[in-house]
Amino acid sequence: MQERASPPRIREHLECACQSVKRPDASPLHYVRNGAPPFLLTYCQWDYYTLPKQSRDFEAALKKAFVDTKVVYIPRESHISEMVNIWKDGDRLAQAILDFVR
Repeated sequence: MQERASPPRIREHLECACQSVKRPDASPLHYVRNGAPPFLLTYCQWDYYTLPKQSRDFEAALKKAFVDTKVVYIPRESHISEMVNIWKDGDRLAQAILDFVR
């Protein structure tokens, strides 16, 4: 049986996640507080391995502090394509940002 390839650059992201244990002040979770401005969090279907959970954890912490938070899941996009395609008509991320700032 052929071994399944791991997602690109997963090692870098896992190392980054480990760094936040050594440097908790590097994590946005360290700065969550009541009265913070509203947050728009996005993650996508083919995002880097750790980012969807980080988004959900951050959302939970913000809501616990009574901070207005909106999370948008972008299907059929990767971390890079989510940003590169933002200029296209009908892009979900672009629409989510416009809705959020209005």
